[in-house]
Amino acid sequence: MKFNVKKIMLVGVILTASSIVNIAKADIIFQQFGQFNAYTGGGTGISNDAVATTNYSFGGENFTIGLTATERFNNEDVTNDGAGTFFAKAGSNTPPSASAAGATWGFGFFLGMEGIKFADFSALQAAADSYMQTIAVDIYYDVDPTSAVDYGIISLWDLINGLAVKEAQGTQNLLFSFLNGPNLPAITTPTLDFNPNISGEYSFKIASTMSGPLGDRPESNPLAKVGINVVVVPEPSTLALFGLGLMALASRRFKKRS
Repeated sequence: MKFNVKKIMLVGVILTASSIVNIAKADIIFQQFGQFNAYTGGGTGISNDAVATTNYSFGGENFTIGLTATERFNNEDVTNDGAGTFFAKAGSNTPPSASAAGATWGFGFFLGMEGIKFADFSALQAAADSYMQTIAVDIYYDVDPTSAVDYGIISLWDLINGLAVKEAQGTQNLLFSFLNGPNLPAITTPTLDFNPNISGEYSFKIASTMSGPLGDRPESNPLAKVGINVVVVPEPSTLALFGLGLMALASRRFKKRS
């Protein structure tokens, strides 16, 4: 019996890639996806041509929340399907311009108001109704594609509600220690640690809700959400090694049957 080694290797690589992507997806939620000039990621040169955004109103003011994923420094470009799913390479490094190691990709967030500043809005809401008229804006970040429930949470509104600005935005890398270590004020870290070499689908969400007097964030009182997925795939060299392994296995079987 003859074996087509090249076909075996190709099928193996395809199956491997398929198993990476074939993971239960979280909800991808947005009103617009594409160029969003207001997003700078808190720096310069950060791509803003693929940002998922949602607009909503609360307390007489207009808000925008947004999410994106981009490559870190000079790593290989993060691509997307134009519909909220991004594609990045696994692995980590410390680029010359960086002070710490990070995954080759990261996620970016945006929260903005059209009218008054965050601090003024918080003061007005506190004076109007301290019970149900409190807004919460939380970022949910996924550190393990094998777990559907273990998310870290950044309580974004708790961090910025006293600031005299209209926008809060930035980029984060899942390898940063404060996203994986002990809980911090306004950050509830997941029970699992992020491994930049694990391939799979990572989910991110910003949820704005009406918060009760004790600071709870009831999902039953949602105002708006935006969500994206990032599919992380192995480096081409990893797939090549896998293919070579299949080729060697096929050759051994062929020799035994000859």
